[in-house]
Amino acid sequence: MGRSEAGHAPAATGRDARLRHFAEDLLVARLPVTVYAAVPGADGRWLYISDQVEELLGFTAQQFLDDRELWFQRLHPEDRQRVVQAEDRSLVAGFRNAAEYRMVRADGRVVWVLDDTVLEHVEGEGLVQHGLLSDITRRKRTEMLLAAHTDLLGEVVNGEPLPEILSHLAQTLETTSGAALCHLEIDASEERHAFVSRADVADGSPVRGWKGEELRVPVRDGRREVGRLVLRYPPGRTRGPADDELAASGARLASTVLERAAQQDRVATSLALLEATLESTVDGILVVAASGRIAGANRKFAEMWHIDPELLASGDDGTVMSSVLRQLVYPDAFVERVQELYSDPTASTFDELHFRDGRVFERYSQPQRLNGESVGRVWSFRDVTANRRLEREVREQTTVLERLSRQHESILNSAGDGIYGLDQEGRVTFINDAGTRLLGLPREAVLGRPVDEVIRAEDVTDDIAGEVTAEPAGEPAGQSAGESTGERMGTATRLVTGRHVRADGRVFDSERIVAPIVQDGGVVGSVVILRDISERRAVDTMKDEFISVVSHELRTPLTSIRGALGLLAGGAAGELPPRAHRMVEVASDSSDRLIRLINDILDVERMAAGKLRLRHEQVDVMQLVATAVDETSPLAHDAGVRIEVGAVYGSVWADRDRVVQTLTNLLGNAVKFSTEGSVVRLTVVAGEWQVRFDIVDEGPGIPVDQLEEIFNRFQQVDASDTRSKGGTGLGLAICRGIVEQHGGDIWATSAGPGTGATFSFTLPTGPGGISRRGGSHRTTIASAGSVSTVLGQHRPGTAP
Repeated sequence: MGRSEAGHAPAATGRDARLRHFAEDLLVARLPVTVYAAVPGADGRWLYISDQVEELLGFTAQQFLDDRELWFQRLHPEDRQRVVQAEDRSLVAGFRNAAEYRMVRADGRVVWVLDDTVLEHVEGEGLVQHGLLSDITRRKRTEMLLAAHTDLLGEVVNGEPLPEILSHLAQTLETTSGAALCHLEIDASEERHAFVSRADVADGSPVRGWKGEELRVPVRDGRREVGRLVLRYPPGRTRGPADDELAASGARLASTVLERAAQQDRVATSLALLEATLESTVDGILVVAASGRIAGANRKFAEMWHIDPELLASGDDGTVMSSVLRQLVYPDAFVERVQELYSDPTASTFDELHFRDGRVFERYSQPQRLNGESVGRVWSFRDVTANRRLEREVREQTTVLERLSRQHESILNSAGDGIYGLDQEGRVTFINDAGTRLLGLPREAVLGRPVDEVIRAEDVTDDIAGEVTAEPAGEPAGQSAGESTGERMGTATRLVTGRHVRADGRVFDSERIVAPIVQDGGVVGSVVILRDISERRAVDTMKDEFISVVSHELRTPLTSIRGALGLLAGGAAGELPPRAHRMVEVASDSSDRLIRLINDILDVERMAAGKLRLRHEQVDVMQLVATAVDETSPLAHDAGVRIEVGAVYGSVWADRDRVVQTLTNLLGNAVKFSTEGSVVRLTVVAGEWQVRFDIVDEGPGIPVDQLEEIFNRFQQVDASDTRSKGGTGLGLAICRGIVEQHGGDIWATSAGPGTGATFSFTLPTGPGGISRRGGSHRTTIASAGSVSTVLGQHRPGTAP
């Protein structure tokens, strides 16, 4: 067959053509083997070969038909003479033969094939050889390694020299690989010996200057490395997918040989080591004689099959088999397969057994040979139930993850804001529907691309932890050198605002919240929320315009009205009747309240916009306290409340007027909510980095759950007796804004209704002063010097 000339089947017509089309194009294409027909002998030719040959050998069917020598050339050199001679001997009609030989693939790898042929006499053609080519590489490797295992142990038992045994092992591994050269290096005391499969290495030393691929595996004696096994692939030959397992098996064989050869009593030690190996393996091993009787088994086999070891040793094989069959899901198939194997003593097998209790075993079977003759069979059983369960769980978890992924995608797509993710290189990993609408690009045009190619931003500013950061000089706003706009990797969540350009050229004001994705302590990407804030910006503009109107168009005439009412009340237009005088006083008070409300609103808006300007200077605390007490004294006098000030010393780095405004507001609140005859105490405690002011009243107190809420805009304690005191609800919000812009902190404490309240705030002592936010700062200042001194009930114009 291999030496035949290229040729094609003769043309066929009618029914024969239809049958040939059915056989070749419909049936043959579905077979897992290569089908061929050829005229055998030295002058033969190919008649047909199926396309499966390309998967088997890497050459197309047409290449074989066109090249009469291709099959013979790819036949392994060591198998050519044997195969050709066998073919010549079989040139008899009706002769059937199954030959196993090696072929060299187009990529240099060697595969074992089973060539199952039959000869028949065809009119007009003579003898025609019909055959099937099957890939049996895995089975042959298993057979050769198992055979090598038996043969090598036999050589050890027979006292063969160790170099010859190891050279035999190297040759067996090379033959099994078919593509690699093999040698073993064994360390013996201080010397190193190399055992190679071929005489192409001078003096037994390793190959020098090798340029091909290598596969190295350590050879161990227990846990100690005693050498190494090396498979070398000459140029043009490739490493096979199962060569790692081959090298590992060879290394284990080498270890076994070394261990056995090291024993003085080879026979006794070999048997003991074999028994120890069988008992220590995770597999259940059963050895059956050629007669079918049980010759031996390890304890693992008895445990796996739930068989009493004494029953195994008793020789009652029928009872053992009955126990085995009762556990299986398919006992008839088990018996049938066993009978098939024993009808062919040279056959081996690998399959799975399923148990009634849900367990799954892998079953291996290999003939046992002695002096070249089959004397029995070795069965190996491995419990793979956990592996199958793990595979099932992985499939189930994969299904769950896919469902969660779809749910997350649905959630993201239902969000009104644009959301997209970035990896460490700044490439977009996902984006929701709202994001694609904002960008004006389809999802396919965004995913996988660098963010700065699809997210076009202008005039970007960063806000990290609430503080606006200045952009580096000479770089685009919001973008450092080498980093994507607004999406720089960091560990803090950032607020990025700017203007975005859509794909269609339209521009909109945007806001992005960039949150890092942290994994194993490192940032692996980020999630970005993108919003169109054009409408919000328009509202802010309207609000700014409204504030401007309030500031210029409303406050100015109110001031004039208040002045005119003051003149009327002072008699500038003549003495007013009592009723008219009262009406002027009411109008004046209402104008004052309206002016205060307008001023408070303007202050709050300036703080929110970050436009409140502070004139920092080093200010003596005594001056601040004295001014605030002076301004509050008339209110305290009218309410019958006494203000006490403790020892005051130190200075702060602050805006004098704004601090006085804060102290006046807090003192005024304390007086307003105090009962007649009670005392409001103001104490100052100076520390190294900050000064704390405490205003303590004896009023109705504050519910604990409202201690933070009272600093919000238009917020008052929810009680009828406090709401009756009036006020805009902006005073404490203004105080908090002033204090925090100084770098300080402000808070309130109260044990509850009826216990009074304490308002405290801190200011830095110098430009470098830092207020540590949180509860701990409230106890960091020593109380020395805080003993209060009674200054008496103040009158207008008096100093404390």
